[in-house]
Amino acid sequence: MSTLLTRISESAVIQLAITLVTYAFYACLLGLSLSPSMWLLARAWETGSWILISLAAGGAIYLYFITGILVMGSVIRLISWGIKPGIYADASPTMLRWLIYSGVYTIVHATILPMVRMTWFANLFFRIIGCKMGRRVFVNSWTLNDPFLIELGDDVTIGGGAELSCHLYEKGRLILDRIKIGDGTLIGANCYISPGATIGKNCVIGLGSVLRRGKTVADGSHYTSLAGLPVRDMAKLEKGQKHGKHTLP
Repeated sequence: MSTLLTRISESAVIQLAITLVTYAFYACLLGLSLSPSMWLLARAWETGSWILISLAAGGAIYLYFITGILVMGSVIRLISWGIKPGIYADASPTMLRWLIYSGVYTIVHATILPMVRMTWFANLFFRIIGCKMGRRVFVNSWTLNDPFLIELGDDVTIGGGAELSCHLYEKGRLILDRIKIGDGTLIGANCYISPGATIGKNCVIGLGSVLRRGKTVADGSHYTSLAGLPVRDMAKLEKGQKHGKHTLP
C-alpha cells in the first residue's frame, strides 16, 4: 500500500485526478448539508412573498448550521475513526485519511464554526467528531485542530483566538499527538497549544502563550510565555527591559 501511495504521490496527473474526485466529494457533502435549507427556500419562493422569502433565507442559514454539524460532523467521525497518535509517512493511508478529514473540517471551520462559537452548537460538533469534553466547557475559538485527539476536563475555558493543534508536518512526516487539559483550566486568548501538551487542573495559560510540543504544565500553574520561552515573573521581565536587559528570569 505504501509503495502504491508513493508512486501516486510522484505522479502529477494522478494527483490532479484524486484532487478533482476529492473536491467533488466535498461538493456533494456540502450540497447534502444544504438540501433542507434549499427545500425551505424553494417552498418560500413559490409563495411569491418577499417577506416570506427573506424569512426563509434566514431560516435556511440557521438550518444549515444544524444539518452541516450533523452531516459533516458524522462524516468526519467516520473518516477519522481509529486515527491514533503517531508519526506517519507522507505517502501512507493515515496521511490520506487525515487530508480528506481536514478538507471536510475546513468547510465547517469556514462556514459554520465562526457563527456558532461559544454556543451549544459548537460543543455538539466537537463532541460528534470525537473531542472528549467535560461539563460546562466554554470554547471561544473555532480553531481546535484534530479534535478527536483533544481532551478537555470540566469547567475548561478556551479564550478567543486560541489554537489547539494536535498535528505537525515535518520532513515529509505527519506527527499526531494528543492534547489534554485538566478541570478548571483557563487557556488565554491567542494561545497556541502544540501536539503532546498536557495541562493540569486549575491552571492559567496567559494571553498569547505558546506551549511547545510535549510540554507538561503541573496542576495549579500560572504559565506565561514570550516567543515560546517560559516567563515566570512578568514584572521582572519588564524591569529588565527598562534597563536594557533582555534576558529572561
